[in-house]
Amino acid sequence: MGRLLLTLASVCLTALLLATGGVVWGYAEFTRPGPLQVSRVVVIPPGSGLDRIADTLASE
Repeated sequence: MGRLLLTLASVCLTALLLATGGVVWGYAEFTRPGPLQVSRVVVIPPGSGLDRIADTLASE
């Protein structure tokens, strides 16, 4: 019984560490600046659909 609890605790700790690492990596990956050298403002007209938004961003 003790060995089972130790194994379960090890698995839970490993999962927790992996999840924490994933959150830290995701935060760092998605909050870093993009590849542009200067900031740009792109105006998306209200009511634009996903295709139009994608086309507007691609053209800018």
